[in-house]
Amino acid sequence: MIFTLQSGTANYQWSWNKLATNSSGLEFVTSRTGNSETNVYSSIEGVHGATGSWEGVASDSTGDKLIACESISGLTHVGIVQTSIDGGNSWTTRTPSGADRIWRDADISDDGSTLIVCAESSGGVGGRIWISTDGGVNWTETQPTGNVDRVWNRVTLNSDGTKILAAVRGGKVYRSTNGGANWSEITPTGSSENKNWSVLELSSDGNFVMAGIYAGRVYISTDGGDNFNETQPAGNVTKSWNYGTCDADGSHLGLISEGQYYAYISSNQGVSWDAVQPATPDTTAGWYSIATNSDGSVYYFGGQLSTQYSTIYRGTQVVTKIKKIAELVKGSIGTLRGVAIADVGTIQGLE
Repeated sequence: MIFTLQSGTANYQWSWNKLATNSSGLEFVTSRTGNSETNVYSSIEGVHGATGSWEGVASDSTGDKLIACESISGLTHVGIVQTSIDGGNSWTTRTPSGADRIWRDADISDDGSTLIVCAESSGGVGGRIWISTDGGVNWTETQPTGNVDRVWNRVTLNSDGTKILAAVRGGKVYRSTNGGANWSEITPTGSSENKNWSVLELSSDGNFVMAGIYAGRVYISTDGGDNFNETQPAGNVTKSWNYGTCDADGSHLGLISEGQYYAYISSNQGVSWDAVQPATPDTTAGWYSIATNSDGSVYYFGGQLSTQYSTIYRGTQVVTKIKKIAELVKGSIGTLRGVAIADVGTIQGLE
C-alpha cells in the first residue's frame, strides 16, 4: 500500500473523528475536533461549521450528497443534523422535528435518498433513531428496542437502505431487513452481555457484517448477522477498537484501535490481517478513524489530536476481483477488467 499525506490536513491541532469517502475514493469528508472548535471538513469544499461537536459523517456513492450530525451545539446539550447535495459547498439543517438530541452517528444510502441518524440518552435527552427516505425532508422514528431510550452509538445502512444495523454503547446489536419497520437482536455469540459497540459495518447487499467492541473483540458474519465468528486483527488480544470500514462486498476491511500507531487491513474478509503504518511510527499516539472506498483500493486514515498523527493519510493498493464466472465458452471473446480473452475454452468454479 502506498501512503500520501492529504493536502490541507497537516495540522497537529486536530483530531479527525470520523471519515467517509465516495465510491471512487477520490473524495472524503470528515468531522474534526481541535483549535478550540469542531467542524466538518470536505476534501472538495474545505471547512464547514465552527461551533458544536460534530460526530457522524457519511457520503453517498458520488460524494455529492453528505450528512453530518452534531452531538453538542455550543454550550447546549443538543445538536443538529445537516445535509449537503453539492459535496459540502452548502448545507441545510435537517434535524428531525422536535428531536434535538446528542447525535452520535449517521449514514446515507448509495443514492443519497435514505438517511439514518442515532442519538444517545444523556442528561434527560432521550436516545432514539430516525430514518428518512427523502433526503432528510421528512423523518420517522424507528424503535429497535421498543419505546425506550438507549445510548445509540453506531448505525449503518446497506446500499439501498433496506437493511440496517444499530448498536448500543453499553448494550447490544440490532438488525432490520425492511428499512426499520421491524428489528431483531443479532449480538454475536460470546458477547451476549452488554458491551460498548464501537465498530459496525455492513456490505452493500447486507450479507457481510463486522461488529467490534471498544476494549473488546471483533466479530464477522457472512450471512447478514445470523452467525458470527471472531476475527483477530492483532492476534488473541483485546483492543480499544474505535472505527472500522468495509468495501462494497465486505472483502476489504479496515480497523483502528484508538491510540495505536498501526492500522489493520484485511483483503479476505478478515481471514488474515496486515498491520500498516501510514506514517512514521510514534509510540506515544496513533490513529483514530478509517474509511475505504467501494472496492478497497483506497483507504483514508485519520489521526489523533496534538500528535504527528493529527493528519489524514490516503493509502492506495491494487485490487483484483473475479467473482462468479461460471463458464466462458470456447471461441468466444470477452473482456475481463479490460483484458481481452479469446479461445480460452471453459473455466469452471471461479469465485
